[in-house]
Amino acid sequence: VEVYGWEWSYGRAQHGDSATGVFTCSPGLAEGQEPTNRAALGVTKWTPGKVLLLLQVMETDWLASDYNALSHGCAHFCSDLCHALQVADVPAWVFAAARSAAISRALASSC
Repeated sequence: VEVYGWEWSYGRAQHGDSATGVFTCSPGLAEGQEPTNRAALGVTKWTPGKVLLLLQVMETDWLASDYNALSHGCAHFCSDLCHALQVADVPAWVFAAARSAAISRALASSC
């Protein structure tokens, strides 16, 4: 999610189990990520300072060790952040890869 000129996301960090998985970077330059389509989600009414306070709180709930692409991944973090910022939710296509993987896993386990 891009807000006030920074991109915020969540993933597996290399800093230990208690480390947050929340990270920031210049928009479109997340390490190990391919730039993808962008979608305008609106403008938050939150000030930059309040956005940073919100993210500090979210960091405690989004630990790197809890990362799971299907149930607690970057798309889920971005959706929660959008709701907190009171902007539109992330587009459905953001969750498409996680959904496809979940279906594949379910089909494989039922065979």
